[in-house]
Amino acid sequence: SASVEKGTTVCIARLFNLMIDRWEEEHGECAFGDILSLVAISRGGLTEGDILALTQIDPAALATFFHVARELIASKSGPLFLLHQVTREVVVHRYMAGAGEVIGVRAVLTEYLRHLGYSVPRACV
Repeated sequence: SASVEKGTTVCIARLFNLMIDRWEEEHGECAFGDILSLVAISRGGLTEGDILALTQIDPAALATFFHVARELIASKSGPLFLLHQVTREVVVHRYMAGAGEVIGVRAVLTEYLRHLGYSVPRACV
């Protein structure tokens, strides 16, 4: 039923939030929000090189992120993407609480893709 599905979604969202809380507690929240926000907004996913270029974080910190976030992020022939729609919703709510933040992340990603030569970067974000 619809109420069971909604309840399950709420439980999964709480679980993802608890996981992110733990990561940030153990590793610092420096890059998790930035990386998750960019991956959540990108339609086709982002490569490791894209994430490094966009966030300018240390490759070792990115490797730590990949290790701890392996339950939420997957790769399909290179680009990384969020595994679940609920994860995307949690990330948007947690790190991009308002429309302005979503638009800001989308603008950064669009400019980056335009710089790479995509003629219609909006199709990627």
